[in-house]
Amino acid sequence: MNSVLFFLDLRIKRLSTVMWLAAVIALVLMYVALYPSIKSTPGVDEFIQNLPEALREAFAIADYSSPTGYLQAEIFSGLLPVVLLVLVIGRGSASVAGEEDQKRLEIVMAQPVS
Repeated sequence: MNSVLFFLDLRIKRLSTVMWLAAVIALVLMYVALYPSIKSTPGVDEFIQNLPEALREAFAIADYSSPTGYLQAEIFSGLLPVVLLVLVIGRGSASVAGEEDQKRLEIVMAQPVS
């Protein structure tokens, strides 16, 4: 994608970008705030160790007793990639559909590829 078009798209959608960023930060902060109660729950580590090995590897569940293991299992291996995938798919479809609705698609399509 041409860098001019990329930055134009970012400038047009700056409010939604800030809103997505705020939502992701709020989500991460919510999970961080829940960690002390998860850590103090007595049977969590035993429950995770009793899960099948394939399930623990598939969801990258290693260790809930450390903050990094908890964040890795809850956010970085499962939730955050899905949220970012939804963002990218929505942005891609909105870029094409939005330009078409606003009668600017011809200008975008007329730009050189390289």
